[in-house]
Amino acid sequence: MQTRANNQSLMKKIIVTGILAGLFSLSGYSQKQKVSKEDQATLDSMMKKDELLNGGKKDKESALDVSVGVGNGAFSSHNRATNSLGQTNLLIFTPSVYYHHKSGFGIGVKPYISNDSANSGLYQTGIIGSYDYDGDDVKAGVNYTHYISDQKKYNSLSIFQHDFYGYLKSAKGAVRPLFSVGYSSGKYREIATVPFQVFPGGPIRLVRDSTDNTNSSFTLTGGIEHDFNISKVFDKEDELEIVPSIVINAGQSKLASTHTNASYARFPRFSKRYKNTTQNEKFQFESVAAALDISYSIGKFFFQPSVYVDYYLPSTTSNRLNAIYSIVVGFSF
Repeated sequence: MQTRANNQSLMKKIIVTGILAGLFSLSGYSQKQKVSKEDQATLDSMMKKDELLNGGKKDKESALDVSVGVGNGAFSSHNRATNSLGQTNLLIFTPSVYYHHKSGFGIGVKPYISNDSANSGLYQTGIIGSYDYDGDDVKAGVNYTHYISDQKKYNSLSIFQHDFYGYLKSAKGAVRPLFSVGYSSGKYREIATVPFQVFPGGPIRLVRDSTDNTNSSFTLTGGIEHDFNISKVFDKEDELEIVPSIVINAGQSKLASTHTNASYARFPRFSKRYKNTTQNEKFQFESVAAALDISYSIGKFFFQPSVYVDYYLPSTTSNRLNAIYSIVVGFSF
């Protein structure tokens, strides 16, 4: 029995020694095989470009986007729920320059130009700072926009000076949950023409009623989306992304208006009829909405149309159904 055990131990040593000798032999042989510089460059390029070896995602790169947009979102650069509450029929032109660093940080400038007869031309400029995280499981981001405008002018389009927005959404799955939060605040001056009767039985005159306004808006959004990614649509180097989504919006807002015209101070009847007011909208479900965002790119060129249809839930004398749209074209360098 002892001799048999010794023989088995000797056989194991011989097998292990043979395997190690074979491995060293292969290693030495592989070291002797030289790869040409051309082949090595090709392999390196394949390793960098192969999305499967990079977790299905391309390496991030810094980029400078130069674009121009047109739409009817007048107030916020990111929060469509806020824009839908003040939806207008005006065309808003938004040229922009934005730098995205590969770390996720970004900074940009975005002027807002209106064709409104009362506020035609440049009515505000947004200075934007942001950070975006593009992970394998989740995507998240925060941004702050400071709006610069002439506060001495009557301007019912530039109603915010501070705009905060953040989002969090899943990066996997056919149906992906998403959440966002926004807060906007600011001051603006507004003017309107109102009827006024100086004394009972006297003539009715139209007078200009001016107000100084302070307002704020908080929004909370939850929903789902699906991401369609299609490559080689018209060309071997183009990409198309289509993202439909359904969301529900909740929020609260506050608006304080103070009359500043001379009639308010001179005539008690005017001050009784047109009182200083403060409107507080409690936190509530405000709307349900559906959106469709499309992004097409080929080379350095990109084209991004989007539409956002919002149905307002609380009682209102205004239209319940509103649509926010935009079309953006530009180049990424």
